[in-house]
Amino acid sequence: MNSIDSALVDRFPQPMETEGIKLDDRRGVKFSGKWVQVEKLQKSDSKKLDRVVNFSLKHEEKEIVNELSNDPLLNLLCLLVEAGREIPDDRCQLYREGLEILLSQWDEAYHIPGDRFYKNLSVQHKQDLLSKIALATFETGGKFSKQDIEKSITEYICNLPKAPTSPELLQLTTEALLKSIQYQHQLFVEFAPEVYSFSDSRFHEYFIAREIADSSHPQRAEQALINLAARISEPRWHEVFVFVVSMLRNADYFLSLMKQQADAIAGVDPELSRFLFWLERKSHHLSKPQFKPAAFRAFHLEFILDLKSDSLQDDRTDRHLHLSDIDASSYELINFPLTSQQKAVLKQYYDVNQLILDCLRQAQYMTRSLRTEIEETLLVPSYLSCPIKTAIA
Repeated sequence: MNSIDSALVDRFPQPMETEGIKLDDRRGVKFSGKWVQVEKLQKSDSKKLDRVVNFSLKHEEKEIVNELSNDPLLNLLCLLVEAGREIPDDRCQLYREGLEILLSQWDEAYHIPGDRFYKNLSVQHKQDLLSKIALATFETGGKFSKQDIEKSITEYICNLPKAPTSPELLQLTTEALLKSIQYQHQLFVEFAPEVYSFSDSRFHEYFIAREIADSSHPQRAEQALINLAARISEPRWHEVFVFVVSMLRNADYFLSLMKQQADAIAGVDPELSRFLFWLERKSHHLSKPQFKPAAFRAFHLEFILDLKSDSLQDDRTDRHLHLSDIDASSYELINFPLTSQQKAVLKQYYDVNQLILDCLRQAQYMTRSLRTEIEETLLVPSYLSCPIKTAIA
């Protein structure tokens, strides 16, 4: 874990997970080896497969394997196990390594006329193509028509050295490429006639983040980060934020942008600013100095917004931060009667700060001083304290 104070880390709920198993759900890892065996047998010997499923696995293990067999994340784990790779602790690295293996595989059983061009593409080109498609289609809710996706494919491959030059061959190659992505790698699904989506939202989010973080054009890269930061209050983009921070060589600029956007949310209402100013001052004049100011502020917001926090059961420094500490301030809190609309804005502000904390956890590299500064000013708009020092100005 990075140098974030443990009490502060546990003050916020853990990062939200998308559908499917969690990365730290070790039961998936525990049974991944067995599932690799089952997958191999499924292709070669159905009778032997029945024996394995019925006798090799315990009853509860069979249920778990059946439940997780179609989970894309578990499939990536299986690919890593089968390739003899160590399973990375970093989620972004797991996706990177697993998808590289997936995109390098090819099953000749799927005969698609004209698929040689896609088969011979490098893994890098396949990832670049999928990244461009991902970013272009997320705005539409993750669904895209056959016509739109074929247009994106054609626009990309026509610039490759060995791409067909005639319009007819280019169209045939595009159609074969779409089918290959669908059947060879199962990254696309056709859930309605000529309407597609990524087979799992996590793949879609990963490739979007890759397109944003790996841009080779400095100006476009900066603008992409600015555009993404502006979506900080949109929950459907939050996993993209976490992936992007994990991919950036230096996360200083992006996390500074995120902090600015969070401050803008709090600054829309003068009464909320006044309340947060009071809370910031209160957190630095605690009767129990062992409480971390940011954790104290989070606790107050959880109380006001009626949010449950598992960290209250934690056995670390802040385990003695009880409702009595809120009660001692209750007469002052009464002076801040918040409307339902103000509470909604405050909840949005709380959630965005949680996202910033999640991103701090995942940042692979950033200036230590900036990391500390953001940690210490969580739930404090910069205009109420020292401004975040960035290269933005």
